[in-house]
Amino acid sequence: MRVFSAICAALILWGAAALAQMQSSIVWDAPQHTAGFPGDIATFTAWYSCTRAYSAAIAATGTQKACDLRRVSDNATCTVLVGTNGNVDYTVGTPCNSNTQTVTAWIGASSARVSKVYDQSSGNACTGSCDVLQATAGNQPLLLLTGCGGSGTLPCIQIGPSQGGAELASVGNTTPSANASISAVANRSAGTQQIELVVPAVARYILAHAANAWDCAGDIAVAADATWHAANCSLITGTGNTLINIDGVDTSGTQSTPSAGKSQILNALGDTSTVLFGEGGFEDNVAWTLGTRVALCHNQRVYYGTGGSC
Repeated sequence: MRVFSAICAALILWGAAALAQMQSSIVWDAPQHTAGFPGDIATFTAWYSCTRAYSAAIAATGTQKACDLRRVSDNATCTVLVGTNGNVDYTVGTPCNSNTQTVTAWIGASSARVSKVYDQSSGNACTGSCDVLQATAGNQPLLLLTGCGGSGTLPCIQIGPSQGGAELASVGNTTPSANASISAVANRSAGTQQIELVVPAVARYILAHAANAWDCAGDIAVAADATWHAANCSLITGTGNTLINIDGVDTSGTQSTPSAGKSQILNALGDTSTVLFGEGGFEDNVAWTLGTRVALCHNQRVYYGTGGSC
């Protein structure tokens, strides 16, 4: 009887341990949707942001250049860096002109425009650098330290009529393959016209919703809704299996064949729309799976404060 009781007790304890292990495994598997940075989820060919790091490895160095700024009042310049926490902290983490002055203090009562955004992936996929830049002062987008929406604490890049349009493009070309994937996070606050957020080529449409309500290379929304949206799309040229994931919802789309051209973000010269840009990038020769699209979406929505799960 004692032996039987001992066996029963052992089975109960084993069952409890097995259940705990199973629950632990379930929790352990979840981080695939909560990875710290986009580059930890997908390997981008080129990736751009003045807000955060591409990957945990990039963040750890504390030396990655995010973007170059030009102060409007006197045309002084500053290069901001990604902090070791993965954010671009304009109030603490990135000095300008000295070891103590922050970007916020450096800008002061003036404003700052973005002359260059660095390709943090260092993919070297372009015939020249994949960094995107704009040398013409009147076409440089504006840096907003506040007022970007979402969590209310993140900076962003603004383009629109008050900035005279905007364009940031690489010096060298990239030649896309048949397949490509594109990721962008943006917030349209005014207008309805086409805005090319991230394109690995000069083609006007890379990925488009059948009703043209969404274009992964361009429109974040036909109507301005002043809301951050995450767009993660997969293009398979020559098939009907082109998928656009907007805020976690997959929709079939149409596509045009990518052509060789410059890597561009925020191409809106002469446009009347106003768009806030958070981050974006593309991966050549890869069509992301649904799992990758959703994982990126979830990561972006959590980071930009637009809601959790996708």
